[in-house]
Amino acid sequence: GSPYSPANGLISLYPNPASNYIQIELDESIQGENRFHFMDILGKNCTAKVMEMAPHTFDVSRLNSGFYTLVIERQGRMVGVKKFALVR
Repeated sequence: GSPYSPANGLISLYPNPASNYIQIELDESIQGENRFHFMDILGKNCTAKVMEMAPHTFDVSRLNSGFYTLVIERQGRMVGVKKFALVR
C-alpha cells in the first residue's frame, strides 16, 4: 500500500469540503512539533506552517477552490497525509 497509510487513521480533518477554515486533530502518537504542507493537485506547495499546539486551525481562504493534499512532517519524516476539497 501507500507509504502514508499507517497514520491516515490518526488524522481528522474537517470540514471536508472546506471553504475558509479547516481544523486538524492529530492522534497523541503524532502530536508535537509538526510541519503542515498544503499541496495543490499538481503537487505545488501552496503554504506550509509549523505548529505544535492542538487543535490546529488553518485559514485556507487565500487558496483557490480545488483539491488539496495536506502532508504532515515531523523531523523531516512524513507522518501523515490527508486529502480535502476547497469549495466556495
